[in-house]
Amino acid sequence: MASARRLTAEERQIVIDEIRRTFGTAEFSTRKVGKVCGVSEGTVRNIAKSIGMPSCAPDEASREGVKNAIEQAKLNSAARRTSLASRLLDVAERALDDMGRSALVFNFGGKNNTYAERVIEKPTFADQRNLMIIAATAIDKHRILDQYDAVAARASAFDQWLETMAG
Repeated sequence: MASARRLTAEERQIVIDEIRRTFGTAEFSTRKVGKVCGVSEGTVRNIAKSIGMPSCAPDEASREGVKNAIEQAKLNSAARRTSLASRLLDVAERALDDMGRSALVFNFGGKNNTYAERVIEKPTFADQRNLMIIAATAIDKHRILDQYDAVAARASAFDQWLETMAG
């Protein structure tokens, strides 16, 4: 049975640096660190334990990294929803503003397939209806995005309260 060779100080430092760089992220696992550094998972766990890192059992560390990655993805999604909600309000505002502005009406047709256009004081009733539908749809979608984050925030606050009450 072959015995494991001892790591040099430089090799050990490389493992320590890799643990510190990746611990708590989705990149971290004892297997990945071991593969990158050319050592076993057990060696990675032992070194992590010796430098005072929290338990480096593969499952716990992987779960912590995944939990952090999920939290980051939630924050990114919330930021994107906020941006989209703002843009939807802009669309609704523009549509409502356009209802009172002058509009260009045009037509192709006739025996010679001619083009005719003119500017009218405000959009036709059909165009006003379409602008109102655009505005209403954008406002509804904004409200849905806004409610999504409000519900998530309430759920998070409830979870924190429950944790506090449970001790």
